[in-house]
Amino acid sequence: MNELRRHGLVEAGGGNTIDRRALVKVEWVVGAEHQAIGAERRHEQLKHRAVEDERVVVHAAGLLGGSDLDRFSKYQFGIFDDTRIHGVPASGVRFGDLAMARGSYSLNIFEQYRLDLFLERAWGRDRSIDGSWQPIVGLGVAVNFRAPKNTMLRADFGRSLLPARYQTVGSYNLQILILKPLG
Repeated sequence: MNELRRHGLVEAGGGNTIDRRALVKVEWVVGAEHQAIGAERRHEQLKHRAVEDERVVVHAAGLLGGSDLDRFSKYQFGIFDDTRIHGVPASGVRFGDLAMARGSYSLNIFEQYRLDLFLERAWGRDRSIDGSWQPIVGLGVAVNFRAPKNTMLRADFGRSLLPARYQTVGSYNLQILILKPLG
């Protein structure tokens, strides 16, 4: 962690982040300009990050929504998405409106190993099915350590508690990454 601070990659003490985005789906019409077809996606998130020596604590809350979203525009929980929740599969669970809260705790040991713990909570609503908010809980643990040939190994395990309508898509995820720094 100290090495990252020396290079300006991590600020001591942490900070707050506010993220706001809006996307409008457009359709190309031959012989005319782009015209919006009404689908809109909104994303608002507030994140607080506290860095103290070898520990990092992150709290985040987000509100995501939209109008006239098709199945490809709805929010899902992909491994590399902003809306990732540990244990929720990347396909099969989609919502047009989503409220999220998450917390994580990271412990860096001798700048060689890192342990991450995650607790995530979300409420999703798909107005095309019904208007009720469906609760989702995600729990996760991850570990990073050095591997041979100047690589890093990350193992990330998650378990989720899904609403009854999504019980058939599974609620466990295991992700193993081998990372090789450039240079």
